[in-house]
Amino acid sequence: MKRIIVPKENAKEAAIVQDIEVIGVENLKEVLMYLNRDIVLERQLIDIDNIFNQKTEYEMDFCDVKGQIAVKRALEVAAARWSQCTLPSEFHGSRKNNDG
Repeated sequence: MKRIIVPKENAKEAAIVQDIEVIGVENLKEVLMYLNRDIVLERQLIDIDNIFNQKTEYEMDFCDVKGQIAVKRALEVAAARWSQCTLPSEFHGSRKNNDG
Protein backbone atom coordinates (compact mmCIF):
# COMPACT_ATOMS: atom_id res chain seq x y z
CA MET A 1 0.00 0.00 0.00
CA LYS A 2 1.52 3.28 -1.07
CA ARG A 3 -1.37 5.72 -0.70
CA ILE A 4 -4.42 5.89 1.53
CA ILE A 5 -7.42 8.20 1.60
CA VAL A 6 -8.74 9.06 5.04
CA PRO A 7 -11.12 11.62 6.56
CA LYS A 8 -9.37 15.00 6.75
CA GLU A 9 -9.64 15.07 10.55
CA ASN A 10 -7.60 11.83 10.73
CA ALA A 11 -5.00 12.72 8.11
CA LYS A 12 -2.31 14.03 10.48
CA GLU A 13 -2.55 10.95 12.66
CA ALA A 14 -2.40 8.64 9.62
CA ALA A 15 0.61 10.54 8.26
CA ILE A 16 2.69 9.32 11.19
CA VAL A 17 3.00 6.00 9.33
CA GLN A 18 6.13 6.25 7.25
CA ASP A 19 6.36 5.36 3.55
CA ILE A 20 2.63 5.86 2.93
CA GLU A 21 1.14 8.86 1.15
CA VAL A 22 -1.87 10.10 3.11
CA ILE A 23 -4.63 12.07 1.39
CA GLY A 24 -7.24 13.74 3.63
CA VAL A 25 -10.73 14.30 2.23
CA GLU A 26 -13.87 16.04 3.44
CA ASN A 27 -16.47 13.67 1.95
CA LEU A 28 -17.10 10.85 -0.54
CA LYS A 29 -17.75 13.31 -3.36
CA GLU A 30 -14.21 14.61 -2.90
CA VAL A 31 -12.88 11.02 -3.03
CA LEU A 32 -14.64 10.39 -6.34
CA MET A 33 -13.44 13.66 -7.79
CA TYR A 34 -9.88 12.84 -6.71
CA LEU A 35 -10.01 9.31 -8.14
CA ASN A 36 -11.45 10.64 -11.41
CA ARG A 37 -8.64 13.22 -11.49
CA ASP A 38 -11.12 16.11 -11.46
CA ILE A 39 -9.31 17.68 -8.49
CA VAL A 40 -5.80 17.55 -7.10
CA LEU A 41 -5.37 16.98 -3.39
CA GLU A 42 -2.10 17.49 -1.57
CA ARG A 43 -0.69 14.75 0.61
CA GLN A 44 -0.69 15.33 4.35
CA LEU A 45 2.80 16.13 5.62
CA ILE A 46 3.84 16.25 9.27
CA ASP A 47 7.02 16.73 11.26
CA ILE A 48 7.23 13.44 13.16
CA ASP A 49 10.16 14.54 15.33
CA ASN A 50 8.27 17.65 16.40
CA ILE A 51 5.17 15.62 17.31
CA PHE A 52 7.01 13.03 19.40
CA ASN A 53 9.26 15.56 21.12
CA GLN A 54 6.40 17.73 22.38
CA LYS A 55 5.92 17.69 26.12
CA THR A 56 2.25 17.26 26.90
CA GLU A 57 0.58 17.86 30.23
CA TYR A 58 -2.64 16.00 31.07
CA GLU A 59 -5.12 16.68 33.86
CA MET A 60 -5.56 12.95 34.51
CA ASP A 61 -3.08 10.14 34.74
CA PHE A 62 -3.48 6.51 33.71
CA CYS A 63 -2.92 5.47 37.33
CA ASP A 64 -6.16 7.30 38.21
CA VAL A 65 -8.23 4.76 36.23
CA LYS A 66 -10.01 2.31 38.53
CA GLY A 67 -11.08 -1.20 37.51
CA GLN A 68 -10.91 -2.82 34.07
CA ILE A 69 -7.65 -4.64 34.77
CA ALA A 70 -7.71 -6.57 31.48
CA VAL A 71 -8.38 -3.42 29.46
CA LYS A 72 -5.64 -1.45 31.22
CA ARG A 73 -3.16 -4.29 30.63
CA ALA A 74 -4.09 -4.45 26.92
CA LEU A 75 -3.53 -0.70 26.61
CA GLU A 76 -0.17 -0.94 28.39
CA VAL A 77 0.98 -3.71 26.04
CA ALA A 78 -0.26 -1.80 22.99
CA ALA A 79 1.57 1.36 24.10
CA ALA A 80 4.75 -0.59 24.81
CA ARG A 81 4.67 -2.07 21.31
CA TRP A 82 3.73 1.25 19.64
CA SER A 83 0.64 -0.54 18.42
CA GLN A 84 -2.92 0.52 17.97
CA CYS A 85 -5.64 -0.98 20.09
CA THR A 86 -9.40 -1.24 19.76
CA LEU A 87 -11.67 -2.34 22.56
CA PRO A 88 -14.55 -4.76 22.08
CA SER A 89 -17.94 -3.11 22.57
CA GLU A 90 -18.51 -4.96 25.86
CA PHE A 91 -15.80 -2.79 27.49
CA HIS A 92 -17.32 0.54 26.48
CA GLY A 93 -19.24 2.17 29.29
CA SER A 94 -18.74 -0.67 31.74
CA ARG A 95 -18.76 0.45 35.36
CA LYS A 96 -17.88 -2.96 36.81
CA ASN A 97 -14.87 -2.84 39.12
CA ASN A 98 -12.51 -5.71 38.39
CA ASP A 99 -9.96 -4.78 41.06
CA GLY A 100 -11.73 -7.12 43.51
